[in-house]
Amino acid sequence: MDRPSEFPPVPDQAIGLWRREVKEMEDGSADRTTRVFYGQTRNLFVDIRIPIDRPATPPGHGFGIYSLEDLARLAKQQAFAGHAVIADGRCTWHRSIDYQPSTGRPDSSLVSVEGDTLHERGDANSVTGMNFYESYHRECRGEERRLAFRLEDSDGTPFGDRAARDAFLLVLDDRFWFARARARNLGTGKSLPDLVKGADGDRATIEACLDCEVSFGRLGKDEDAWRIELSTLPWREGERLFPQGQANLEADSGLMRLDTPAGCATWRVFDTSLKDDAIGALFSA
Repeated sequence: MDRPSEFPPVPDQAIGLWRREVKEMEDGSADRTTRVFYGQTRNLFVDIRIPIDRPATPPGHGFGIYSLEDLARLAKQQAFAGHAVIADGRCTWHRSIDYQPSTGRPDSSLVSVEGDTLHERGDANSVTGMNFYESYHRECRGEERRLAFRLEDSDGTPFGDRAARDAFLLVLDDRFWFARARARNLGTGKSLPDLVKGADGDRATIEACLDCEVSFGRLGKDEDAWRIELSTLPWREGERLFPQGQANLEADSGLMRLDTPAGCATWRVFDTSLKDDAIGALFSA
């Protein structure tokens, strides 16, 4: 069922789960180990990038389980969500949620798709500030199911233990992405590691800077339903994205309300390949 959208659709060939294979920089360095999973639906995207050498997760839950040194290392993660505009071979990703502060430069690159390979070429005017090349492999196309939501309103803490002021939720086949904005705006210019260093050990300030969740996982079923596999909040990995609840979709308004024991969330449906009853069943599982 088609939904009204304020965002222009991308070409069908761009839709899917894209796993990055390599990033090559103009200085000759290359990154083949960062775990990058980019989800693109017809209207919205979420991208998560977790370094392979991120600090191990100690037993427990929350930022308090980490040393100040390890919190500084967490600040090197990258993730973002928003909508993409593709025209004349150039893609511009407009980031509504960003784990890192804005550089003030656009996230815009030349892109081309050959079968299930995506090539991206950026220049020094782009967000990275230097020329680069990235190669991605498409792992699924969203042919079984394709969904894109943006949060309209929430009450309580239906996702994790934090309230949400803005969030995105994407589903492509059996994989999902969730992105929740932090409560504070980080501004433009300084990197997240610089902001954490500048906090001079003030844990409250550091945690506020790091409190942006972008998670990636698998729908699964039964006790493994909606299980997080990778997250900017590492202790969330292995958890269910939201407590089991009840979803109701209002066909006329294009809104879905999800009620859970921890709170409720109302989502606007921007893109879906499923019928309304199938969407409700998926989120009530």
